[in-house]
Order: sequence, then structure tokens, then C-alpha cells
Amino acid sequence: MVSLSSSLAVIMAFSVILLEAAGPDDNMAAHRQVGTTGPGWSPETMFTVYEPAPSGTVNFTTLHGSAYNVTWQYASEFMVGKGWQTGTGRTINYTGTYVPSGNSFIGTMGWTRYVHLSAGLSMSYIQQWNDILNRYKPPGTMNYTLTTMKVNPGSAGVHRGTYTSDGRSYTIYYQMRYNQPSIDGVRTYPIVWAIPAQRRVGGTTTTANHFDAWSRVGITLGNHYWQIVGVVGYYSSGRAHVSSITTD
Repeated sequence: MVSLSSSLAVIMAFSVILLEAAGPDDNMAAHRQVGTTGPGWSPETMFTVYEPAPSGTVNFTTLHGSAYNVTWQYASEFMVGKGWQTGTGRTINYTGTYVPSGNSFIGTMGWTRYVHLSAGLSMSYIQQWNDILNRYKPPGTMNYTLTTMKVNPGSAGVHRGTYTSDGRSYTIYYQMRYNQPSIDGVRTYPIVWAIPAQRRVGGTTTTANHFDAWSRVGITLGNHYWQIVGVVGYYSSGRAHVSSITTD
């Protein structure tokens, strides 16, 4: 059962999280790699994204089946993970460990396409954990500056409501990203954030509940493309190990 409480305010202007713009050649699809098939995966797909930067490293190791390791040090924006080539409302269970330092999060994420809209795309994140955003790289510099801000990654977007799923409370944020890398090259597209009230690593995510809750506040996702349990970092360091991803 999903309960939903919509926000009363309607905000017409969108704010944007501070992200360094990618060059015109950056394309998430170009960084996709297909992994080996494991039990219950038909097919299993593995997507990696790394936006080149003057400094920082990301080491991603795909293990048997759905498992993987990732370590990163002072790394620019990246995304790694494993999942399905086509997203659905499936119930996703995963286990793992996650030790971040700085701007990073782990959770379920995916892309959808709108055939009938010029924007063409949307990105969604259902988070399990986000670290404090305490590292900021000023544009045009190579040095890291520590900040004292504690910001959830969806807070630059528009608050659209709250709901519960799998025993947890989530807040919906809707955000536009302008001229950013995507599965179809550099595009402008919306992101839907589902931010949990309590952080955790692992557990169950019934994605159908989230999609239904978003629909009730007027967010339409379009046709699903890939769907993964992934790790995202932005000018941060850390390590993560996902030991299993299963679906009911």
C-alpha cells in the first residue's frame, strides 16, 4: 500500500544542482558495457559512466552474476552499476557495503524515453543512502574545497510530495538538468529524485510503488530504458561492494 501526501505549493521555476557541464562528445551510451549473464538475469547489463576530469580515478570491477566492486578517489562525476536493459515496476532486493566520503549516493536508478516529447528523456533515482555533500570543486579550478553544507541531492529541485513504500518514507523532488550528458548525448531533461527519510544500504525497493506515487503528482515517466542498482559520485572518494541484486 502506498500513501501519498502532495505538497500544496506549486513552484513554476526550477533550480539546478551545481554540476560541471560535460562536453558535446560525452554520451552515457558510449560508456555502456555488457556483462556476463548470471542467474535470473535475462539479460544482465552493466552500465558505466565516467566524465573525464584532470584528476581522480574510478576502479570498477564486475564480479560473477550481479555483484560488483567500485573504488574512487577524488573522482569527477561518475555512475556505475548493474541491472536490466529494460526497466519495469519490479521489486528489487540488493545487499552490499558502502563507504563514501563526500558527494555520493547508492540506490536504484534508470532512464525513460518520451517518444512524443521534444525533451525525449527522464532520469530517476530511488536512493538508499546519500553522503553529506561536503566537497565542492569551484568551476575552473583543480582544487577541492571543503564546505559545511548538508544538502540532499534533490533539494535543488521542486518538492512534489511525500509517500511511503516498503516501510520507508520518501520525498519526491523534480529537477531539470540543462545540457547535460545522457543516454542520447548532451540533452536537457528532468530528473525525479526519491529521497528517503532514513538512510540505509541494501534492502527492498518496490519500484512500482514509486512509479505510482510519482504518477499521482503528475509525473509521467514514458517508456523505460535501463534500470540498475548503481553508485554515483561527484568529486568525492569512497568504495562500495554490491554482493547481490535479485528481483521477486
